[in-house]
Amino acid sequence: MLRTSSNRKYPVRLYFLFLAIACVLLELSVLYGTRSVMPTGIAPAIHTDRRLPVLSGYPETNPYYYDEEIIGAVREVLDEDVGDLSGLTQYEIVTVLRDWTRMLQGPDPSNRFESKDPCEILDSLKSGKRAYCTLFSILYISALNSYGIPARMVALMASPGSFDRAHTTVEVWIGGRWVIQDPTFNSVVTDVHGNLLGVADAMNIYEEGGAVSWVQDATSVTPTMEDYVVPVEELFNLAVYRLYAYDPDGSRIELSARRFIDRLAGRIQGVVLRYDGWMLPDFVMNGRADRILIIIFLVSLAVASIPRRTRKKAA
Repeated sequence: MLRTSSNRKYPVRLYFLFLAIACVLLELSVLYGTRSVMPTGIAPAIHTDRRLPVLSGYPETNPYYYDEEIIGAVREVLDEDVGDLSGLTQYEIVTVLRDWTRMLQGPDPSNRFESKDPCEILDSLKSGKRAYCTLFSILYISALNSYGIPARMVALMASPGSFDRAHTTVEVWIGGRWVIQDPTFNSVVTDVHGNLLGVADAMNIYEEGGAVSWVQDATSVTPTMEDYVVPVEELFNLAVYRLYAYDPDGSRIELSARRFIDRLAGRIQGVVLRYDGWMLPDFVMNGRADRILIIIFLVSLAVASIPRRTRKKAA
């Protein structure tokens, strides 16, 4: 007669099946945990408490660029609205484009919308709708890109995952360094001497007990940064750089799948700048944990799929 070669209550392959299921659950928790605290969602990121070359230099960094079709469409509208800017300096162009972006704001606070497409944002604002900081930043960056000016998006947060205590702004590459150009409050950020500051500069000043100023150097708008729901100094507790742009092709599921592939490939698309209480270690953010879990999952599934061996044994 045929009898199994093992007297175990549960075959070994069943344990490997449980391990494979556990890997799936752990991977889902890794993705959910990352998405719940990161403005970049599941896009792979790294954490640093110092200014990496990826943040302080150009072209070493990967600026937030849009494709040529989007840039071209935005530029056509800009040419009609602001005219010829060829006689201006780069800084003057940056200021004009910031002012243009902010003055598109619609009059009705209740008439708000959501989009990540610069062209859709522009059309919605032109129709009288009202935007918030992330949408202004997306449109402003596309306008800067249309003039060949590098720019990148950065989320300032009071603490990880505090999306209601955060503000999205823009850093622009001007004069060989990154400086804040905020389209929502139509402001620049300066120190006590009037020098333009980037996010890391402002963080260092606040850490040393100083303060920075948000200066409206173009059309005055309300509210100002001083009226914001979060004290300005708290916003510089944490900065998350988004080093990738909106992709007009594909559904949300397809874009999420691409972000997941980027995690597995280790293509860094975000940087968390300095926060002592940061809860996610790098191996969770940069995709290393995902790769390990998937390898364990595949091995476990392979072992669990091996047919159980039998042998003849005399009765």
